[in-house]
Order: sequence, then C-alpha cells, then structure tokens
Amino acid sequence: TYELAVVDMFAGRRDAAHARFEEGLAVARRGGVRILEGALITARGCLLAEEGKLQAALEHHAEAARIFRDLGSRYREASALHYLATTYVERGEPTEALEVLDQARRRLQGVGAPRYEALMAACAASALAMLGRHEEAADAIARAEAALARVPNEPSLATAVAAHGLVVQTRAGRRPANEAVAEARPLVDATPTDDTRFALRALEAATRSTDATGAAALHVAADGGAFTLPGATEPVTLPSRSPLRRILAHLATLRVEAPGEVASIDDVIRAGWPGEKIFAEAALNRAYVAIATLRKKGLAELLVRTDGGYAISQAVVVRRESAGIKAH
Repeated sequence: TYELAVVDMFAGRRDAAHARFEEGLAVARRGGVRILEGALITARGCLLAEEGKLQAALEHHAEAARIFRDLGSRYREASALHYLATTYVERGEPTEALEVLDQARRRLQGVGAPRYEALMAACAASALAMLGRHEEAADAIARAEAALARVPNEPSLATAVAAHGLVVQTRAGRRPANEAVAEARPLVDATPTDDTRFALRALEAATRSTDATGAAALHVAADGGAFTLPGATEPVTLPSRSPLRRILAHLATLRVEAPGEVASIDDVIRAGWPGEKIFAEAALNRAYVAIATLRKKGLAELLVRTDGGYAISQAVVVRRESAGIKAH
C-alpha cells in the first residue's frame, strides 16, 4: 500500500494517494506496526505540503517525529524532522526551520547518514538565504555538496542539492530567478522525489520574494513568567511563583526541543507542582484549572489538546527568551 500510494502521488493521482495512505494507516494501526505508521504519516505529510496544505503537513511530520522518537529510531526521527523543517521553509518561517534542522542534526550524530546530511545542509542553505545570511548559506551548500560526494550514484539527491544551490544564488542576486527555475525544472522532472520537488518549490518561491523574516511568533520567557502572542506588542505576565509559569515553560520547551511531543496530564502535574504530594483527584483538578487559565490568558487558540495530552500548536513559531520579555 505504501509503494502504491507513493506511485499515485508522483503520478498526480492525489485523491487515490490519500485513499491508499488512509488504508495503509488503518492496517498499520490495527497491527501495531508503528514504524510503518510513521513512514505513512511522513509520506502523506509530503503530499499535503505539495498540495499547499502546510498546516496539516506540519502536524503530520511532527507526529511522525514523535512516533520515531518513541521507537528510539534516531535516523527516522531525523528524517521526519527534516521534512518538518522543509514545511517551515515553505511557510516562510526559515528561523523555525533552522532550529528544527539543528535538532535533526543532533539526532544523526554518530549514525552516519550522508544522504540526510546533504539534504539537511541544503535545506538549511535555502533557509539561511531567505534570511539574507548569504555567506552562511554558501557554506551550507558546500557542506551539502561534501556530503553528496559520499553518496554514490543518487541523481535525485544531486538534483535536490543543485536546486537549493540555485536558491542561494538567486536570493543573493547572483542569478536571475527565472533562469534558475528554467535550469532546475527539467532536472526535477527527470528525478521526481519529495526532495527534488520541494527544492523546486523553494526555488520558485525565490522568484516571488527575495527575503523573509519569518512569521510572527509566540515569545515565551525561559521561566514561563510571561509570553507575547503572535503579532502583539504587550506581554502577558503570569503570577510570580505560579505553577502556570512552570507549566508554560515545560510546554514551550517540548514544542521547541521535541516537535510533536505532548505533555500528558501527569506531565502537567509534575511540571506545575514538582515534588508535591497531592491526592490524585485534587492534582487532576489543579492541572485542568491551570490549563484552562492559560487559555483564558490568551493561549486558547495555541494550547491544543491531543490524544496524548497537551501541546503548543505546530501552527505557531515559538521563541524562548532567556533575557525575559519586554513590551515592544
């Protein structure tokens, strides 16, 4: 089913691909085959990104990263994080993409995966170029090319790296954008993969914009003492020594350091009242009241409930501020 879904996806039969992914996921979940579940979720996330459904794609890649993290599969987790980063690039959020790529690189330390080293460095190059950090972008492409040299005979990988190189040249003003797209398109058509098609979309985006500063973010003080909502100028301050601060800090840390991870209600209790002995019913009530209070303070749309617990939505960029938060 996985292979047939991918064939349908690359043939442009998107409805058929979605149906096959859904069928495969049902089988994987019934059988408890979590590696297959994660692989199918990743692939469907790539299809959603190609359809421009970027929020759904983010959620898929974050879920896949969590599944592979739970399984202890560092290589697959890094792969899912890479695709999460590509989706942030497509959303015009290069800073978030770079943070996720940094996590993916840490997962691959000691694993030896030159293919993903090349892809991640190339993606980082496009993100850096979007931010106008052109020298760093050129260095990242050089790292991608060095990793590519360690991967024998993979034309699609070479195409992806080359297309990201064209992104770097275009955004630095060294190559006319339309000319770069015209060069890359036939190469991508000849080697169509998720990676080459993403690289082409990143290049096409460079024809429409020459820079990017990223989307408005949710800024959270490192201790959880205050936060500023996306687009807002005034921070919301939480009471001193309040469990709300510790819970928010925990949720922000999870969101940044472990995309897709959720805080169970027990995690919320441990974060809010560390070491405190509380009767179970009273602890649950405190936790639910704390979550409700954070939502009333302004996080109603951003603090989401999932099957496993609570998390800050993947739809928003999160910035932890070690120096605290001040009004703008």
